Amino acid sequence: MNGEPVNSYHGAYRPCNGFVLSYTGSLVGAIEIDGIDPDGMSQKDMEAFSIVIRNLLNILPQSIVLQQYYVHYRELNVSFARRADPVCNALNRYRERHLNRMRLAGARCVLFVEMYPERRDQSSLALFLRHLPRCLHSEESRDHIRRFITYGPARSASHSALEKLAPALETRIRDIVNYCSGLFRTRQLDLDETYRVMKFLATLEVKYLDSGLHCPQAIDTDLSDGQVTPVTMNGTDILRLQNRNKTYARVLSVKQFNFDRFTPGLFARGPIKTPGNYVLTTRYKGMSEASRTLFFFNRKKELERETLSFADFIKGLDDGAEKDRDMQVFRPSLIRKFQELDEAASLKDNLGLVATHAVVFDTDVKELEKTTERLQSALQQNQFSILWETVAQPDVFFDLQPCSDHHGRFFRDIPLNTSQFSTLALFFKSAQGAKTVEDLGDEEAQYIFLSGDDSPYYFSPFAGGRGFLVGVGPVRSGKSFLRTCTGIHWPKYGGFYRAIDIDPGSEPIAHAFGADAGIVRFDGSQDRGFNFFSQARGPDDTRFIAHLNRQLVAMIGANDSEELRRLTGADQLALDRAVRQVLRLPSHLQTLATLVKHCPGPVQRKLARFAGTGAYAWLFDAQRDAIGSMDRKVAVYNLAGIRDDGVAKPLVMAEIAYRILRFYENPEIRACPKWLDVDECHHILANPELTRTLLLDRVRTWGKLLAGIGMWTQSGIELGNIKNWEALRSAASTFIFTADPELNRDAYRSIFNMKEGEMETIRGMIPKREFYLIQRDLNVSKKCILSVEPEQYVLSTSSPAEQTLYFDNVERYGFDAGVRKTVAALAGNHGTEVW
Repeated sequence: MNGEPVNSYHGAYRPCNGFVLSYTGSLVGAIEIDGIDPDGMSQKDMEAFSIVIRNLLNILPQSIVLQQYYVHYRELNVSFARRADPVCNALNRYRERHLNRMRLAGARCVLFVEMYPERRDQSSLALFLRHLPRCLHSEESRDHIRRFITYGPARSASHSALEKLAPALETRIRDIVNYCSGLFRTRQLDLDETYRVMKFLATLEVKYLDSGLHCPQAIDTDLSDGQVTPVTMNGTDILRLQNRNKTYARVLSVKQFNFDRFTPGLFARGPIKTPGNYVLTTRYKGMSEASRTLFFFNRKKELERETLSFADFIKGLDDGAEKDRDMQVFRPSLIRKFQELDEAASLKDNLGLVATHAVVFDTDVKELEKTTERLQSALQQNQFSILWETVAQPDVFFDLQPCSDHHGRFFRDIPLNTSQFSTLALFFKSAQGAKTVEDLGDEEAQYIFLSGDDSPYYFSPFAGGRGFLVGVGPVRSGKSFLRTCTGIHWPKYGGFYRAIDIDPGSEPIAHAFGADAGIVRFDGSQDRGFNFFSQARGPDDTRFIAHLNRQLVAMIGANDSEELRRLTGADQLALDRAVRQVLRLPSHLQTLATLVKHCPGPVQRKLARFAGTGAYAWLFDAQRDAIGSMDRKVAVYNLAGIRDDGVAKPLVMAEIAYRILRFYENPEIRACPKWLDVDECHHILANPELTRTLLLDRVRTWGKLLAGIGMWTQSGIELGNIKNWEALRSAASTFIFTADPELNRDAYRSIFNMKEGEMETIRGMIPKREFYLIQRDLNVSKKCILSVEPEQYVLSTSSPAEQTLYFDNVERYGFDAGVRKTVAALAGNHGTEVW
């Protein structure tokens, strides 16, 4: 730093009234912005979002300086809680180790808001000169001159002026937070958090972002850890920050915007998705009226070419039918903003000076070069005209810090209006979900997926007090594999997992938990029949009686003969009487055959196929119930043997659903998390009575029981044809869509209320690796990546040969050792990241 004092390079001075006081006498606060994930946003959404940001800029006073920072950094470590169950603990270790080997990325969006005690167009020197001739007869002017000479610009403002400024800045920050609350989550940073971000920006040490540092009294001398020295390495001018890790950095400036038209979301499509360590920043400093007038006089024609005509766009929204048609493509949060800001949208654009920079940093020069190349490519593809700084690199590095106005000069300022600056918004960020699940008593996330920029997504199907997941995807798109990967981690919560399948899809989950799990196959090869009465809790169990009556009526309704399908009033009375009589018998006599014998001849004939020697007696007239106890951690029901049987399948599904519901709603296990996965759910949802019983009556209240349900199917059209689908859709907390190149846009738009950008993303995803996740309650709509560890592949593979090897190894060596031996045996066929 050329031998100059370190504090001369930083504009931050001291803490003051909960904010940071700068050398120019301003106060600075900061806002953490959760951001909006650009995945699935259409161009219409981008335009609407830019209008909202533009209107925010127009209603803020011109004296405010706004500086946005998008911080992207590698080496984010994840950790899962240690679990008492050895299988759950091993699964957590496998996932944790795999993710940390991938050098996951973190990202943060921070907005610094800088405010001055007097009009922004009056510099400290101008104020000094104004007060100088008045000092002979004005105590206030003498006080100002004395403070300016003694302390400099930072303290030239009176204490009372700063006392008034702090609540004014607080109000402005709160206004911004409230304004943005409908689009994404925001929160004001306290003084310590603001200082930590400043400390990171000055040192490029990521550790400071989440440290426990407190703001010191001498901020200016504390920010830097050491010298910032320009060096040349491999023929490239870079900066070396003398800190613990000797961080290297390169500074990029945007020298000009050579667009015919400023396109909203300029950073969203590529730059913020770049892997690596970097900071993107833009600063907006409003122009005074005098400067604005002069600028328009000199640059009128140039502005006409550069300005994005939002006015035309807004005008179009006022045209009746066209307005209604266009508004349908916007996200609901943006529609609300338009309704709130009709008047604000008509404000004329303000004008300001904008500086846009990027800093790439790393402790490894080779990694620095890779990130530099990737970021340059991403910016140039989005038509940024960029310049990698050389001689001016140290000056520009300090110019892009917060409170940097004290230098009195900026190298790369570009005049832009608020419409243009709004397209440069750094309010986009890959959504990262919630690390803890409030609905499950602040438990950790069930699973961690990846985003396109290598940042983690902490996933749980629970959101907004509900745990209802709808998964849709065609054959061979990776839907079953995804379901297994997430489902196998559910038992770590210490609760129960149930799955109803039309194939062996969930059986690997049961195999993993050995004696704590059970698999029931309805294939006729084993004694797998039901004894309905095993679920009764006495002769007065009204819930069981109602369920059994529904099953008996369904059996009669499944007869081929129309005569045998008719249930008369006398028949119903006879059935009711027979049920009560059997419930009073000893337990070993309580069977369906016994019930049929208690019925008159016509009813016996109608139930003949299901009892005694009937075709379905093996399923419904067992002496001993084959399912047995329901209290195992994991239970998987494989209906492959009866999947094409239109008589048996609905009855079996209804029986399993009844038993699971009754078990999950048992007050004794109320505090245990519970999940039910249903594959090919259209088979169940085609039954209106079962849909009402299983979902409509419960999905909104199961959250109170720590219970949830996942419904998976191959086609959205199958769901759309179901009665009451709109009610189910509105109750869902989570939607998952696997890749579908032949996606039916009209169907997805009407069935799932999806936007154009979302559908386009689903069409272009990579099967068996990428999927689309929507959690409206969390304002999440994004593409996720499922990158699995070799151990998870072994657990989830559907290859018969690989499954046999895995089962044999686990049986011989135990779970953990068996999994590792299988991974080693398959290493020659698969890489370290497999499906």
